[in-house]
Amino acid sequence: MKQIVGNVIKNLGQIGGEVITESVEQVGKIGETIISGKELLGDIEPMSGGEMQRKKMEDEQKKKTEETHLRQGFGGQGRNLEEEIGEVRKEREKKEKEEEEKILREIQVKREEERREHAKMASEMDLTPASKRKKEKGSILSPKKKISQDLTSQTGEYISKVG
Repeated sequence: MKQIVGNVIKNLGQIGGEVITESVEQVGKIGETIISGKELLGDIEPMSGGEMQRKKMEDEQKKKTEETHLRQGFGGQGRNLEEEIGEVRKEREKKEKEEEEKILREIQVKREEERREHAKMASEMDLTPASKRKKEKGSILSPKKKISQDLTSQTGEYISKVG
């Protein structure tokens, strides 16, 4: 039995050694396939001021040619936003002006109706001083006539006798 246990341990040791050697070989292969930054990008050096300016000018030129190409693609029929904004603004001002005029017309009509009503009431009441006196003479007994004691109440009000 000791011999079997010894053989199992010996074989396990061999298997462990083989696994380790295999893994070391695999790690070596992986390390060989890794590309470093220098290998990937090559000889990259920082740009000088002149090269930077030249690059910016080239980018600007590309941008301008692209813009002109896009404008030509539309056939120059792009939207004129400033003109559209102006039209919308004029339209809004026109609506506001119409609304104000409508309100003013309503106020004028209302005032005219009030003036007519006031004139009608004034004509019915006839507020001239001469007409006031005429009305007062007709409705109130003249002070020259003496009112009998029978026709007045204790407060001095005129009481008409019916009947």
